[in-house]
Amino acid sequence: MSTEIFDVTVLAIDVEPARARIRFRLSPIASEGDRSVTRSFVIRLLACDGWLAPSGSPPVLVRLVQEAGLEPWPDPAETLRLHAPVVDRLVTSTRLVAEHPDDSYELEAELPDPRFVDGLHVGQTFSTYASDVWFEDPKHPLATAAKRHEWAAAQRAAIAQVRDKARAEVDREAEGVAEWLARVERAELLAVAPAKRKRVAARIASLIQSADDPGAASARVLDYLMSSDDIDEVFAEDRDLRESLASVLGA
Repeated sequence: MSTEIFDVTVLAIDVEPARARIRFRLSPIASEGDRSVTRSFVIRLLACDGWLAPSGSPPVLVRLVQEAGLEPWPDPAETLRLHAPVVDRLVTSTRLVAEHPDDSYELEAELPDPRFVDGLHVGQTFSTYASDVWFEDPKHPLATAAKRHEWAAAQRAAIAQVRDKARAEVDREAEGVAEWLARVERAELLAVAPAKRKRVAARIASLIQSADDPGAASARVLDYLMSSDDIDEVFAEDRDLRESLASVLGA
């Protein structure tokens, strides 16, 4: 499951004693015409984007974002409560500077502390899965109050749909592994004691249920399959079982 939403290039950084400005060029990856422009987007772009954030994300900004509890994908009902008390201390404003024929666009953000751009440099490129999450921001650079309400409702519906789909896929994977384990048990193919078989099965189930999405579930289970001493013993009689579980996971 690919989660990258934008390719990002840092075009300019302007630092003053009590503020900083940074300008990005963003190219949509997931959806043509996608435009994320709010302060909530900039917060995630610079400090909340755990997998794909720019190397050397500004440590002061990262710490403040973590202390504020601004998760990468908050529940839509929580965005106002999370952002309103802290957003002015993190990002002062954003501005859509330009749009280009290749579907990229330029976004400028003003930050209230020059330390919030530490570690970034002009010409830096990276990918991000950040996007707008708080459309009701009173400083939204493109929206009237009515438009902010409309976008917020659409965003809540979209996030709920994505979460439901991801959970359904994780549940399907869990069911597939459970069926695989049942077949293995019925065929008595595992060459170790039942207690160890149950421990392995419980570990696989735990890895799947704790994952946020199907890709993460598969990665965790496959890593366990390839590295665990328990697994080496469990598969001692039939090494093909390892590959058969991998096929169940769609790897």
